[in-house]
Amino acid sequence: MPGKKNMISEKNFSHALLCGVLAWFVLTIATENALFGLASGCTAFLAALAAKQLLPFLKEKKRIAFIERDLPFALMSISIDLGLNIAFEKAILNIAESNLKISKEFKRILLDAKKKGMSIPSSLIAFSERTKSTLVKRVVLQLNSIYIYGAREASQSSEAVRRLALEIFSAQKAESTAFSGKLVVFSLMFIAVSAVIPAFFQSFIIVGSMVLQLELTAAQIFFAIAILFPALDIFVLAYIKAKTPVFLRD
Repeated sequence: MPGKKNMISEKNFSHALLCGVLAWFVLTIATENALFGLASGCTAFLAALAAKQLLPFLKEKKRIAFIERDLPFALMSISIDLGLNIAFEKAILNIAESNLKISKEFKRILLDAKKKGMSIPSSLIAFSERTKSTLVKRVVLQLNSIYIYGAREASQSSEAVRRLALEIFSAQKAESTAFSGKLVVFSLMFIAVSAVIPAFFQSFIIVGSMVLQLELTAAQIFFAIAILFPALDIFVLAYIKAKTPVFLRD
């Protein structure tokens, strides 16, 4: 296992190094300033290395976000099945066969129970442990309680699961309302980066070249307009997407 970790680290390092060298080469030619190009290359190397190291964490965070998004739908399905006196295992199977993102997790729960000989409560606990989500842990506790103690009271079990689903929906609605307020600020930020700042920059170049004797090469101006400002736009859009709740964008 340590060897595998080292191999992955070396791969990340080589990719980041390549990114840094390319940035150094391009920016040195574009700006005709070797020191600036070297500094930019080092910055690009560190940024790329950090991104490669953070990628697994971000991927896992995204997986958890999709699970939490689909949890209330899964719970509503379980609630309906329990209300119809359908067996708990069959209710889990119905979710596993659905088109929800969370279905693969429920397939794994059934697989653990079938192939590893684990009980359904143990499989659910394993699901919560590998997901590392407070919401998932709470849902698993509720489902295990129903599985162990609530078999004789189907209607009460169904209502308990339904209430939990509605509570999660309510929390998502509150999060959506809070994001709507932030979206105005994000929109203004994007307009400023994509339109206002480039316009000011071009005006500054025109006025500066006539009045302030500003000296900028054609390559530097091209780099700012064709590469720097579009990169800033992409960064702002990526930031807005990252801040958008999963249940609103996917």
